[in-house]
Parts: sequence; structure tokens; C-alpha cells
Amino acid sequence: MKIERLLLTLLTAALLVALTSCGGGARGPGEFITHNAEVAPGELTVRFREGVAEGERTAVLAALGASIDRELLIGDYFQVSVRAGREEEIGRALARSGVAQSVEQEPIWRPYTHLDPLVPNDAQFGEQWNMQLIRVEEAWDISRGAGVVVAVVDTGVAFENNDIYGQAPDLAGTGFVPGRDFFGQDDHANDDNGHGTHIAGTIAETTNNGIGVVGVAPGASIMPIKVCGADPAHSNLTICKPSAIADGVVWAVNNGADVINISLGGTDISQPELDALQYAREAGVVVIAAAGNGGADGVGDGFLEFPAAVPSVISVGATGITGLRSGYSNYGAGLDLVAPGGAIRLGPGGQPVENSYIIQDTYPEFCLKTPPTSFTAFAACGARGTSMAAAHVSGAAALLLSYYEARGHRLTANQVRDALDCSAKDVGLPGYDLQHGHGLLQAYGLLQDSDGDGAVDCLDIDPPPPPNTCPGPSPTPSPAPTATATSAPTEVATPTDTPTPTPTETPMLTETPTPVPTETASPAAADTASPSPAPADTGTPAPTEGLAPAGTGLPDATPFVAACGDVDCDGDLDAVDALFVLRFVARLGEAVCIGNGYAHCDATISSVDALTILRKVARLPLFQPPGCPPPGYG
Repeated sequence: MKIERLLLTLLTAALLVALTSCGGGARGPGEFITHNAEVAPGELTVRFREGVAEGERTAVLAALGASIDRELLIGDYFQVSVRAGREEEIGRALARSGVAQSVEQEPIWRPYTHLDPLVPNDAQFGEQWNMQLIRVEEAWDISRGAGVVVAVVDTGVAFENNDIYGQAPDLAGTGFVPGRDFFGQDDHANDDNGHGTHIAGTIAETTNNGIGVVGVAPGASIMPIKVCGADPAHSNLTICKPSAIADGVVWAVNNGADVINISLGGTDISQPELDALQYAREAGVVVIAAAGNGGADGVGDGFLEFPAAVPSVISVGATGITGLRSGYSNYGAGLDLVAPGGAIRLGPGGQPVENSYIIQDTYPEFCLKTPPTSFTAFAACGARGTSMAAAHVSGAAALLLSYYEARGHRLTANQVRDALDCSAKDVGLPGYDLQHGHGLLQAYGLLQDSDGDGAVDCLDIDPPPPPNTCPGPSPTPSPAPTATATSAPTEVATPTDTPTPTPTETPMLTETPTPVPTETASPAAADTASPSPAPADTGTPAPTEGLAPAGTGLPDATPFVAACGDVDCDGDLDAVDALFVLRFVARLGEAVCIGNGYAHCDATISSVDALTILRKVARLPLFQPPGCPPPGYG
């Protein structure tokens, strides 16, 4: 193969010399066009340059081992046969030869198919109230997550039979891709706690196999990333290393993860973890994290723990059967949505009126809050927490990504977030509220396509607007501007001290809980953290009320247009756009694309448009006129 490639390179160079010396002067290289989709093997579509004689193009193709099959009916385009498996190699060589204006791989389209209804026969499916609450059974008629990889950054997963570790029986039919143990630095991300196995099961438990329970996205594959392990100083605790978490996130991105689930949390975060999350954001990978379970008192705090507090991360709180926030679930500014995590609710006289939890296959001791005595014995047992809630959202994200990838489109992380938030069922106070964010996860609602055009309702723009336009006339500042230039709003500073990430679950309780102080790991361990089920409240950082990072909420990939509100034409919707609007209103300068500034659809660029942009970036209600498209959608 190396010899063939060398010969092909030399041949291409020789062709360039020959074509230059044969008259007509030197030709520049043509364009080689690739597609982010499945392509036809052994086929290319070629458009030859004007003036290239038939004999010349035939000779070049023959030298590359290619030949013309036919000319397309549209004219000027030819279907060319090449050796299967070398489409890109030969295509690029043909483009460099100068005889072709463009060489393109051929993307494959397939007929749309509606999945046969899936009525699972899993023995304990009837006990999974959580799956019914988010309407997952109906969602399976549309998507089951096929082709999507979800990285579970956690305590490992019982995915294989390896030495003392066994595979969970109800994960035997689940797809797995190679993972990594960054706690023990090897290739076997085996679970020695039970938490990660429980989380992986909620995302993609083997479904319709007659045993156990189901997962949200049974067609998705799990990438086990182990970042937590036994605490040598406390035999009944598990610790998570910040350096391992950072490495795990980066490794997951580099090895093909589409979604990263982090059901760990703490009140602080390290710089390597922040850098890793930024790396994931820039790569377009969806990151979903648990909001946190409050402190040792079991009462949810009014702020998000890290990494859920990082603006680029989709943050998830927990609910019980009613769909309302569980008492232990953290809440506050930046919360995206809530999902089933289980709850205890007390009625008159302190008697529990709800005692719900999430059932999945794992070590039974995990659900009893004791260290496992065997890594080969499993049971479907219940635990509750925002950890479990985050796993539901990761599974739903896999359903959405799979739906679009089956249609030849790749959604951005921002689009996934927008769709999750938009399709959530409003619970609690009307509209966005700090207790529930945008509302309760709805897997079926997430995949709704009312007009049948292949775009889900929450991401549908029909018809799509022209690029770089917003409703409104030529840009004119408001007649009596009152706004003055201001500096861009500043995000709340992110602490960089060593974190104490915690698997945020509260295992099943069968009676009214009594708060008990939680033992914590020694603070001397600079690179460790305690993932005890009820983390001690080691400090209350200021709520993260800053703006989301550039691009949050922006649908910036085909077939969606990024335009309205993007007045500086940098492809992001951020606070800088609002600043440029204010400068334009105050007649202090004009942005490159100020025509995109009509974010409020009122025919006048004013400070109201700047406010609308800021509210969109911060994911707050927009209060726009009826029929006005939200900023970022053109």
C-alpha cells in the first residue's frame, strides 16, 4: 500500500509537469469536496475544466486507475469509477492534476424508515416510572440512538469479563467501544463501585431481552472512562482525580465520543478540567453533567456544582414521579432542565408520600451504600440523584443525534442543547425558572417532526431564511437613542482550586432519611476528591449567573442559518454582538453585519435588540413579539 501511494504521488507530480509542458500554461489545482456522511464506494463525481480535451482527461484518469462511467444529465459532471477504498486518495490526486475543476465524493441517501414499534419485554420495565415520565417508549418508534457513542466518565462500567470483574448480565447486548482507565492507567475501565454501571444502564441498558430493565437509548454505544477508584485512606469511599477527569474528557473527544456524561460534581473545579471542557466545546461534543445533590443535610443548594456550573455544559437537576424538583437536587442560574432522578416527599406527620428511585443493573451493595463484596454479582436495584437524571438526558441526546445522522446531518452541541431545552415540558412556575430550568425532559417531544421535513420541531426553520438577514428594514438607529456604550458583561470568575467531584447519587431509601454528617477525604490530597453519595458542603461559591460562552444556543450547522443577532459576523451569538448594537444605537460605530441586529423584530435597531441578544445568550425568556424568530436562527 505504501508503494502504491508513493507511485501515485510521483505519478501526480509527473502529470503536473507534463500538463504544464504540453501547452496552455500551468493550471491550478481543483477543489476536492468531502461529505460528513456515508459515501458510495468506488465512485467520484468530477467536473472537468473548460478547454480540457477528451483525450487529455482520459489519459489522466487512466494513469490514476480511474475511468468515466457516464455524464450526468445535469451536464458538465461525470461519474468516475475508482478503486474502492481509495476514493479520497485518488480524488485528491485528480484535483491536484489540474484537469478537474472539482472532484467530489458521493454521499449516500437512504429511504426514510419508521421503526417498528418496540414494546419491551424486560421483566422490570413496568417498575421504571422514569421511562414513562419522559415518554421514551414512543420515542423508540423514531430513534433508538444507533451510531452514537456516549462516554461515561465515572467509576468505570461492568462491561467485560476481566480477572475479578464480570459483565453485568443486562449489559450483555449493549454496544461498547474501547475505553480507558485514567485512575489506574490501563485499558480496562472496570467498575469497582457500581455507580458508573448504574449510569451506563440508564443510558443504554440492553433492551427487549426478557430480563432486567431498559435504557433510554438502547441502540447507542457506551465508551467507559474510569476516573474514580477506591480511596486508600477510607475503605468505604471512592475518590475521583481531577487530572483523570481532564484526561478522560480529552480522550473521549479524541476517540469519537458524541456525548460525554459526567455524573460527578463538586463545589470547585481545577484548571485542567476547565481546559478539557473547553476542548470538548470547541470540538462540538455534547457534555452533560449532574447539578449536584446538595450538602450533608440532603437539601438542594441554590447553585450548580461543577462541572454543571460551566456554561458550555448542559446541566441537569432531578425530579420524582410528579416531575417537580426533588428536594435534594441543586438548582439555580444556568440550570438547563430536569429529568427523573427519584425523590422522597413527606406528607402530614412526616410520612413519605413518595419514595421513588431509578432502577438499573449494578452491584447490589452500591444501592445499599456499602462497598461491593463481589464484582460478578449483579441485581436491578434502585438509587436516586442528579447523577441518574443526567444519564436520562445523555440518552435522549443520543436519540436526537442518531435521528439526524441517519438523515445525513450532524448537529452541533448548541443545537442539541437548544432542542433539549425547547422540547422540555414546562413544570413549576410558567416559563424558565431556577428550580426546573426549561422544564422536564421529554424524549418523545424532542423528536417530534410535525411537518415531516426531517427537522425536529424545535430546530425546524421552514422555510429557511436567507443568510445574514433578520426581519426589518435597512439598519437605522432608533430616533432618540438613550443607550450608551458599555463594556461587555463579565462572566462570574471560575474558581481554579482543586475540586472535589462527587458521583451525585442518593441510593434507595426505604424510610424517612435522617441527615448524617458525611465523612470527607483528607484535604491534603491535592489531586483527589471524594465521591460520597451525600457530599459535605465545603463552601458555597457564588451562583454562576454570567452569560453563556460565545455560540451558546446558536444553530450553526447545515441546514440551519446562523444570522439574526450576529452583528459582528463571527459565527457566534455572544455579548460582543449586544455591545456592537449599543455602540450603533449611540452612534459610536457600526459593526460589519449590523443588518442582523433586528433581534426583536420591531423594525428599529435599539437597546431592546441588545437586551434580546443578551437574554438569548444567557438562555433566559426572550419576550419577543409573536412570529419573531429567536436570535441565531436568521
